Amino acid sequence: MIDKYNLELYRIIDLLLKDKGFKIKEGYEHYDELEKTQKEDFKNYAKKLLRELNN
Repeated sequence: MIDKYNLELYRIIDLLLKDKGFKIKEGYEHYDELEKTQKEDFKNYAKKLLRELNN
C-alpha cells in the first residue's frame, strides 16, 4: 500500500514543480536533481476541465 502512496506523492510533487518551471531529472531515482523546463499553465487545463464537468 505504501508504494501506491509513494507514487501519488511523486506525481503531486512533479505537478507542483511543473507549475514553477522545473521537473525531476530522469525520473524518481533522481528525485533530488531538478532541471529547468518550460513552465506549465494549468489555468487553461482547469478552465477546460470545468467546462467539461458543467456539460
